[in-house]
Amino acid sequence: MKKLLPLCFLVVSLFSFAGDGKDAFAYKLEDYYRLEKTLSLDLGKTTSLHMAIAKNKNSGNYDVLCFYMNENNKVTKLPTLSFEDQPELVSFHRNGDQVTVINYQHKTLSIDDFNLTDNSHARKEIIDIDDKPKTVFTVEDKTLLFNADRKEHTVSTMEIENSVSIKNKTMQVPANLQDKFEDIFKEDPQVVNTNEYVKNGSIQKLQAYYDQGNITMVYDEDEDKNLETFTITPDSDTPFHLKEYPASKMDKLKDRNSYVSDDKLFMVNSGKDDVQLSVFNTETGKQEKNVSMKNDLTAVGANSEKREDFIKQASRGKMKPTVSVNKTKNHTWAITLDYVDRTNYYYNNMWWFMWQQQLMIQQQQQQMMQRSFGPSSGIVDNNDIYFKKDEDHSIVFVLDANLNVLKDEKPETIHPNIDKEKYKKEVKEVEDDQKIRYTSISFSDNEYRYMYSDRKENTLYIQKAPME
Repeated sequence: MKKLLPLCFLVVSLFSFAGDGKDAFAYKLEDYYRLEKTLSLDLGKTTSLHMAIAKNKNSGNYDVLCFYMNENNKVTKLPTLSFEDQPELVSFHRNGDQVTVINYQHKTLSIDDFNLTDNSHARKEIIDIDDKPKTVFTVEDKTLLFNADRKEHTVSTMEIENSVSIKNKTMQVPANLQDKFEDIFKEDPQVVNTNEYVKNGSIQKLQAYYDQGNITMVYDEDEDKNLETFTITPDSDTPFHLKEYPASKMDKLKDRNSYVSDDKLFMVNSGKDDVQLSVFNTETGKQEKNVSMKNDLTAVGANSEKREDFIKQASRGKMKPTVSVNKTKNHTWAITLDYVDRTNYYYNNMWWFMWQQQLMIQQQQQQMMQRSFGPSSGIVDNNDIYFKKDEDHSIVFVLDANLNVLKDEKPETIHPNIDKEKYKKEVKEVEDDQKIRYTSISFSDNEYRYMYSDRKENTLYIQKAPME
């Protein structure tokens, strides 16, 4: 049985530490705690949630210590959660003055609500769930869990607003779509998080998007065949729709990829002599625009040499073209065309990546501790594997509401493109890298916030710093 530690409202004073004299929040862990990992999460543009998982040596449980930082950088200690097994984060979101965190452990889905007004807590447990949910859409004010059952030809959704408001729905796939349904869901889809700036996105054969109440699966089996979308609208009387989008007719087509935004499908096609972007209406399936890198992007900030090199590199066998669409503050679309090495690229949205990274570090540490003889090869620290930054060869341009290319436009996207590697390095420089561990970072529009522990003291720190 999972337990909740007694509610408490802890006031901890701010004090200066480190070499730059910034104020920081500090929380001294009890001696019976062994810190396992931390995670910092954005809650909108100006607030954040910071969590630390620690093994409670007295109870044998894993406790999750939660801290909320508001828009004025004031930190509040939230009620501590407790689990028999180490929990795995599924999702999180904020709805008004309530923050909901969803964890999975021991075949149980735990939905925990934190009321930011009175610091109260509520929990709902859903038991007998065999596996951790794999297809999860984290929306601004809710979480949507998705599951496709190929054997029963059903689709199930669980919409979670909070621990009280949970909507479950199971839909039967029509007989005429069942063969295609089985074909599409041979593998789990990869969810693309459109609530943050996306530079490259997914390159998997099956991609998942949540857009305006629609769950759209993009199925791209072969560039010589039509690309297909399988869309599910849970609130509709006719929830299933299958559409096909014709393969590009450009000469010497090499590969393609796609992205879904605002009822439009953006498809990038790479060939030996050109890279083209085709825009389709997902309601009608009709093509509305085609943009040639060779002919139509001559005045968008990319010179001819860069465009020619892009076309050449994108057509190489190990490369995969990518397209991402980020909405701008002027209600236009910022399009990013790029290519990645398919042998070592894997898309992760930021908070998922940071959580998985901490799990990997813990496993590496345990493996090192099991070695009793021989020289140590060193434990891999999360500071060394935080982000991987490659040379930027992307080409960015803007489409207006009518899908016309805007020349010399410098887009300001709703979700900013943050150089996370830069600020991760700043943390290492400001705080002595040899004295800190378990660092996690969250990013807002104009500042970043990070949580870490001192290697000598059993203390958690939460710090903030401005971004340029």
